[in-house]
Amino acid sequence: MKCSSKLFLLLLLLLSLTVLAQSVMKPFPQHVEYAEGTILPSKWAQSELDASVQAFYDRWKATYLRTVPGVEPKQVYLDWNVKESPWVEPVNSVTVSEAHGYGMMILAYMAGYDEESKELFDAMYRFYRAHPSRFNDRLMAWQQLEVEDEEGKIVIIDTEDNDSAVDGDLDIGFALLLADNQWGNDGEINYRSEGLACIKQIMDAVVNPDEAIILLGDWVKEKKEEMPQYCTVTRPSDFILDHLNAFAVVDPENSEAWQVVYDKIISISQYIYENYTPKTGLLPDFLERDETGAYVPAEGTVLETEHDGDYNWNACRVPWRIGTEYLISGNPELRQQLKTMNSWIQEATGSDPLNINPGYYILNEKEGTPIVRDWEGTDMSFVAPFAVSACASAESQEWLDRLWTAMISDSWDTGLPFEEVTYFPNTIRMINLIIVSGNYWLPE
Repeated sequence: MKCSSKLFLLLLLLLSLTVLAQSVMKPFPQHVEYAEGTILPSKWAQSELDASVQAFYDRWKATYLRTVPGVEPKQVYLDWNVKESPWVEPVNSVTVSEAHGYGMMILAYMAGYDEESKELFDAMYRFYRAHPSRFNDRLMAWQQLEVEDEEGKIVIIDTEDNDSAVDGDLDIGFALLLADNQWGNDGEINYRSEGLACIKQIMDAVVNPDEAIILLGDWVKEKKEEMPQYCTVTRPSDFILDHLNAFAVVDPENSEAWQVVYDKIISISQYIYENYTPKTGLLPDFLERDETGAYVPAEGTVLETEHDGDYNWNACRVPWRIGTEYLISGNPELRQQLKTMNSWIQEATGSDPLNINPGYYILNEKEGTPIVRDWEGTDMSFVAPFAVSACASAESQEWLDRLWTAMISDSWDTGLPFEEVTYFPNTIRMINLIIVSGNYWLPE
């Protein structure tokens, strides 16, 4: 009888462990085999690469994830203003949809290492649903503020212009598909159906079907009568090609349309490379359609700054975004552009990642000339994405190793200390560490 009881308990334990193991279907690390000819950092064992990602994640999570006070069930957001940065306006802004998309993706990829990832992901999902765009309820209002209500309680509200910004929604939709592949849909949230709802609204509200371009947000179509010029403006940092491939697979109703957008992005990217940036392979912050119908670097201020037509704070993400697509698909149309980008940035910096300038000119025959800032040094927002593009070819092995060193370093001598860096560069660094360590996968 005692043996039977012990056997029963053993079987129960094994069953519990099996259920626990099945609860995370793609636990970190995944060790994905990227496209043929691509590389990873070579001076570290895979276990060391994974450990660096995990260590950075622990710091990132502790620093940036915040719980909304007094709200049940729990809601979580990614605080983009931890260091009260002077560029954050208004000063009581606590997050934006861009940050929210990043956070949801990171949590999905780190499941298995972080036992809390599903709980936190679900709480971030609730925050996303609690702050919809005024025009489309499955897209997220682009910015949230912390204020006191009439009773003196701290609450999170949307900014007055509570419409969407497409980059956040692209990542949120993608993250929900990751969650479907990671945890299944037997719990509170049907991740797949929620992801599809988001993706379909992006297609309906943020894609210009006549131009097959991704617009800046759902406000463009809503305000096309008063601001028609934005109907032919697109942003290369939103050229998230691997997401579009995933959308085409899971959204059969719009599969062909997603493929058309993908192909249009490739053609635009190649046109800019061949006609504007043959030396650098860079893309600008914003593109606008000219009188011939071609998409060209913006002239002057289109939405943000005088550098809208240059490689600036938006476009710094391009080597990461198009580089990821090459790692996953091996699309040969991207190979030469990435090779040019890698060769140029190594020469421009003397193969020192800390010499990467935070911004380069593209327009007015200044291609590759550093944008002069009122401060010295580099920024991880510009450094880390070049590590993803460096993974595209074996010729960049030494350069990639130096970039990885800079990404994981906490010293001014070899990198940028975590505590001295703000949300944007540290979060880009976090995602790029996952990719460059060989742990980035697509949902099915």
